[in-house]
Amino acid sequence: MLLSFDDSQGSQVSEGLPQLDRRSMTATFFVMTVVLGKTGWMSRDDLRRLDAAGMSIAAHTWDHHRADGYTAADYPVQFDQPRQLLEHVLRKPVRHFAYPYGAWNTAEFAPLRTAGYATAFQLSDTAMDPQEPLHTLRRILVNSTWSGSDLLTQLKRQDEGRRLLADDGREVDDPAVALLHRDRLPRRCCRGRGTRPLLPPAGAEAAHVAARVAV
Repeated sequence: MLLSFDDSQGSQVSEGLPQLDRRSMTATFFVMTVVLGKTGWMSRDDLRRLDAAGMSIAAHTWDHHRADGYTAADYPVQFDQPRQLLEHVLRKPVRHFAYPYGAWNTAEFAPLRTAGYATAFQLSDTAMDPQEPLHTLRRILVNSTWSGSDLLTQLKRQDEGRRLLADDGREVDDPAVALLHRDRLPRRCCRGRGTRPLLPPAGAEAAHVAARVAV
C-alpha cells in the first residue's frame, strides 16, 4: 500500500512529518509547484527535508488544473516544468505523477512518457486503462470523518474486489509494484499532510489510499 499526500500544504511538513517519523512511516508527496515558497505552503527547503527523511517526492502539475482538458500548449507547463523544478531542487529523478482531481484522458499518456514519468495516479472510481496501467494507477480518497474501522472496511472492499477479479480469471497483479519498490515509492496513500514508503507484498495489487486528512 502507498500513503500519499497531495497539494503541497506547509502543514504536511510541520505537522504531518513528525507524526510519520514517530510511527516509522514513509509516504509520497505529490507536489503542486506553483505554490512553493508562498505563505502556508511548502518551500524548497521543505522538499529537501522530506527527501532527507526518506519521503518520496512526486509531481502534481504546476497549478492543479484538471489534466483531462489539456491542450498541447499545457503539457510543457503542467508536466515538464514541475518535474524539472523538483529534480533541480532534489538533485535526483522525479518519475511519478498524480492527476489533479484524478481526472485524465488517453491523450495524456504520450506526453507523460515524454516528460519522463514512469507512473501516474488517478482515483479509485475509474478503472485502470488496460493499455496503460502504469499511467492510470488508482488511489482511494479517504474521508477525514472516517474512523480507523471505516478505513479498514474500505481497504477490505478494495481487496475483495481484487479477489473477485482473480476468481474471474483476469489479471490483477499490479505491474507497478516492482517499479515502486525500486523507486522507494510508499505503501500507503494519504492525501492531506505527510508521508514515507512501505512496500506491498510480492504479487499483491498496490492499494492506494489518498486521504484528505488534516493533521
